[in-house]
Amino acid sequence: ANQARLRFGSESVQINFHPLTVGSEDHKRFTEVKDGEVFEFVGGRATKLMTDVNMKFAEAVIETENAAPDYPGVYSLWLKRAGDGWRLVFNEEADIWGTMYNPEATTSEIALTAGTAAEPSDTFKVLLEEIEGGGTLKLVWGDQEWSAPFTAEAGESKSASAQ
Repeated sequence: ANQARLRFGSESVQINFHPLTVGSEDHKRFTEVKDGEVFEFVGGRATKLMTDVNMKFAEAVIETENAAPDYPGVYSLWLKRAGDGWRLVFNEEADIWGTMYNPEATTSEIALTAGTAAEPSDTFKVLLEEIEGGGTLKLVWGDQEWSAPFTAEAGESKSASAQ
């Protein structure tokens, strides 16, 4: 199960990710990312977000229909070192390998809250947890965790339910 999903009525947010291991060359490369650089990994496809709802983070709105009308929003997700913290980068080139980051296709960056993972993971994983009016996107790798809350812009008759 290399997928995280959160349902909002008949709509959802889904993230597909590659379970890179803590002992891998990718994890070593991750620990060596310099300030201002985006982490690119060789062990799999880029993390992919598909969303049927507009996701409003404090600093950005990740919209549906960025690729085509009446189609979910489709993005690749990237971690970017920012000083002693990290940012999450949303990129419109979604179906690419983990080494193919193109800064010209970046649409947004958001600040991530970093901390120690409540449940450490030997593999990279993405979690989506429901909160009132939206969710929290979490990334966990080893004993590290990064998160960002978002609100979901869904139709008025739709209610959120986690899956």
